[in-house]
Amino acid sequence: MPAARHGNRSPGTPIGTPGRVAGAAFWANELPGLVPMANPGHLAALAGCRLELLAISYWRQWPEWRLEVRRSPNAWLMVPVHGRVRVRLGTVWSELAPGQVFIAPAGVEHEAEYLPGQPREFDQMSIHLQVRERLGADFLARVAEPLAAIPDWPWRWQRLLAACSAFNQDRAGGRALAEIVLRDLLAALVAGGLAMREPPACDARVARCIERIQADPAREPGVAELAALAGVCETRLRRLFHAATGQSPKAFAAGARLERAADLLAAGDLPVKAIAARLGYASDHHFHARFRERFGCTPSAWRARLG
Repeated sequence: MPAARHGNRSPGTPIGTPGRVAGAAFWANELPGLVPMANPGHLAALAGCRLELLAISYWRQWPEWRLEVRRSPNAWLMVPVHGRVRVRLGTVWSELAPGQVFIAPAGVEHEAEYLPGQPREFDQMSIHLQVRERLGADFLARVAEPLAAIPDWPWRWQRLLAACSAFNQDRAGGRALAEIVLRDLLAALVAGGLAMREPPACDARVARCIERIQADPAREPGVAELAALAGVCETRLRRLFHAATGQSPKAFAAGARLERAADLLAAGDLPVKAIAARLGYASDHHFHARFRERFGCTPSAWRARLG
């Protein structure tokens, strides 16, 4: 992404003030009507997720701005402030406008560009995060449509600006505030009808294996060990695993190790070589090759994208 240009306004500067309603207190039976809630099952799943914010940035871009084709190791959210942006997720192109969010799940190819014919520079917010369910599934991989309208847009935009400012001024304390804001945003999107796919059913035996893998991704337990844990033969485990995750046990374990590497790259300044050693890769070359194969860029390039 090109370097940010902020002109006379710095990132995180609030615009406007949230509306307030004086004396808005009612007993439940006095409410004029309850608004139907969409996706209650997905909301319950979100409540049990571990949300981790990796980066949140406020950018000013020139009209010729373009985000080249890429795949991110973690979910990427883009929120334009004004102007319209053309975005692609997979094979589908869409137009993104202020008041909407573009959601690109981890590992899915995407690109974006400012729509031609708009002469002015424009502002946008870029958010990298990870939302993991209890057994490690990527919650945002369930999103069926990449664009969604943000409920209560002016008020939530101010909250996002506050979260961006807090995170970038104080990574320790600001992260907690920003993650609360983002969880609230996701809950509002889901409750408002964000199109989502139902999760595949997970066999309890596979769940035990997934928990073992995620407890220490560097180990990458073998199929024999996992089959013994599940109480089935190796052939049966492979079939169960593929039905639940779409992957073999070996591929799932390798992916979990690379996802932990992406987390470590985003979380601090630990050298790439030290991350490779911590996660048990035979060599730096092997780590770089596996990371590029899965995410389309080197570990150093991924860290640079997060700023």
